[in-house]
Amino acid sequence: RRPKGCLGVSSSRATADSRAMSKEAIVFVIDVSQSMGVPTPGGDRTRLAEAVEGINLLIQSKMLQSKQHEVGVVLCGTEGTSNELAVAGQYDHITVLAQLDRPSMALTTALETEAVPSEASSDIIDGLVIGVLMLSQRTMNKKYLRSVYLVTAAENRIESVGDMDSIIDQLHKLEASLFVVGINFSMTSARQARGRAVLAAGDASKESVELGDMEIADAPADKDETVKEGNEKMLASVVEAAGKGAVLSGEDLVELFTQLQCRSVRATKNKTVLCIGSQQLDVLVFSRSKRTTAASLKKERKTYYDPADPKSAGVKMDRAYRNPKNPEVEVMSESLVKGYRYGTAYVPISEEHSLAMKIESERATLTLVNFTRRTAIQHRHFLGETKCVIPAEDSARSWEGLGALVHAMEQTDRAALVRYVARKNSDPQLCALFPDTSSSYPRFLLQQLPFEEDLRGFTFPSFEAAPAARQPSAEQVSAMMAVVDTMEINGKDFRPEALYNPVMQRLRKTILARVQDEAAPLPDIDPRVRAYMEQSPAVQRNAASALESVHQLFKFTKVEKTTGRKRKHFWSDVVAEGAASEAHDAGSGATDGNGLGPSGTSPAQPPPPPPAPTTVGSVKPIEDFLAMLLQVDRVEDAVRSMTKRIREFVTEGANPAYYRKALGCLETLRKGCLGNSESDAFNKFLEDTVKREYSQGPHANFWDRVVERKVTLISNEEDCAVDVSAEQADQFIRQEEAIEDAAPTQKAEPAEASDDDLFDDIE
Repeated sequence: RRPKGCLGVSSSRATADSRAMSKEAIVFVIDVSQSMGVPTPGGDRTRLAEAVEGINLLIQSKMLQSKQHEVGVVLCGTEGTSNELAVAGQYDHITVLAQLDRPSMALTTALETEAVPSEASSDIIDGLVIGVLMLSQRTMNKKYLRSVYLVTAAENRIESVGDMDSIIDQLHKLEASLFVVGINFSMTSARQARGRAVLAAGDASKESVELGDMEIADAPADKDETVKEGNEKMLASVVEAAGKGAVLSGEDLVELFTQLQCRSVRATKNKTVLCIGSQQLDVLVFSRSKRTTAASLKKERKTYYDPADPKSAGVKMDRAYRNPKNPEVEVMSESLVKGYRYGTAYVPISEEHSLAMKIESERATLTLVNFTRRTAIQHRHFLGETKCVIPAEDSARSWEGLGALVHAMEQTDRAALVRYVARKNSDPQLCALFPDTSSSYPRFLLQQLPFEEDLRGFTFPSFEAAPAARQPSAEQVSAMMAVVDTMEINGKDFRPEALYNPVMQRLRKTILARVQDEAAPLPDIDPRVRAYMEQSPAVQRNAASALESVHQLFKFTKVEKTTGRKRKHFWSDVVAEGAASEAHDAGSGATDGNGLGPSGTSPAQPPPPPPAPTTVGSVKPIEDFLAMLLQVDRVEDAVRSMTKRIREFVTEGANPAYYRKALGCLETLRKGCLGNSESDAFNKFLEDTVKREYSQGPHANFWDRVVERKVTLISNEEDCAVDVSAEQADQFIRQEEAIEDAAPTQKAEPAEASDDDLFDDIE
């Protein structure tokens, strides 16, 4: 067999920064031996089929979360052998189905077709060796979150006990988590609960275990112990020795992976300084809770999509600003300035002044202002997300100082008011620091508080001064108290980290379904998610009598809507009534003998389309040019008119705004000539007019823009009817670039166009 240390353990260790990375590397080692072909209790599917379903759900969720995640698959017990360690009868019947790489739908399809039970058998530890080796070769010394999932029924004897130490050593160096998904394992309830908690929390970290303190269980030593029982103990001891991971129940595999479709977001720690008088402590601030929103929908063309090119259906948005008094005039971005509204007027504020108005700060800081009792800060004043403040990992002084402050405030029941600047030159915030001693390290909870401008008030009528008819009776108050008592749950049963957003879950299920079939119906909400959206049956039974009492004591009567009030009428009503009347007249079909309407007039006809342009205008030259190209007999006129308009923009406008407009027209002209067999006309215009007249002199700035955008001659590779080769077309631009690099000259930038100049150009 391969000697100990076959994993090629490197002396370097994976960096601790990998915990802060959201890029994951997951390797699945799946047992496909005959024991996995046994049907599940009470079902018609095999153990392997259910396991593959759960694994595919996890792979699909990783594809949905990020394109950076990577997945690898190793099959143990296959008929054939395909792995890099298969030499001289070693590591037989193990197949690497997929190397560690970004997953695709092809991988999930291959799992369904290739992962089938076989009569061959192999040592699952050999498969684990290959899986850990794959993880090491791909991710060592790189920033990944690493995990290995071993899915097995553990019914075949394990022979490779000697490789355990090297596996565990390499898992430690990679800081990787090891999850053993036990199919039909005899798991204790405590171990099963821990496995669920670790996986659901997305944190497999655990107190480190030294190899010397953890003894790896051997194959079954007790004669009364079965092979499966001994294997289960050994695999559990391997997970414990690995230090990160858990043993999971195979029966809950699909359920766990179905609900684990939320994105694994690691907290980003921002370095900050806590200022206490003249003392400064280095601390880290990160978000403890933050609302997650669904990804925004991207606009794409419905008419065309090439699956081989995901960007083929993309669209680009162009934004244009226009003068409301003259909508045909486009206002260039250089002529815009932001402003604040003051009454009916606007106060313009330039970008330089806007930056100067900010309150400057050198760096992110937390400045202690004063202390107050916790009860003085009301929960209704909390704004935004909750953040955590912890000492910097490499500063012993910060650990001591922050720890002392946390305990002092906890013992005196105090909170601190601080001035928080999240980053350099950002707006200051008023925040409160609350001590938190529930963790093993000192930390504060940071909560933003409102300024006066942030408060919203609403005047409620006095409850005590309400008329007697609106005062609840003692019997009604007692009934509501009974509802509160009977519907109360244990505080330990309320765990937001175990609840999944039903909207996000359904959106992800819809996307995964539509990836496989565009016409797939919208999926229903998962029953497991719907279960915690509603009351539990136990609570309903317990509160049934109390709720019935409330129903009897609080009678609801239907309030009839008053018909005597005069309805308000709006102009939209008049328009709607007119449209309805016209639709009725049109639908009645009442005409006289000449095909005219009741009044002798012709039926309403749609307005005629606007006439096609006969020349390229100065307001919408590109639209006019394209419209003329649609008329076969006007192609030559369109080319002549567009070249004339480009010359006017360059020579008469003579400023950057007109140069940009002329360049857009030139690019459109090139495309139009190429598509309408007018390539020679474009090449002649580009060479004889654009280059010869504008490459030097007062309009050299326009030629520089042409060179920068690489608008060159049409070559015979694009249009076989022209005599210009691709090399000549490339040299047409490159020659100018070489001249500019060899002898750079300073050219005067023309003055920016004024509004009057732009208005004068309108036809």
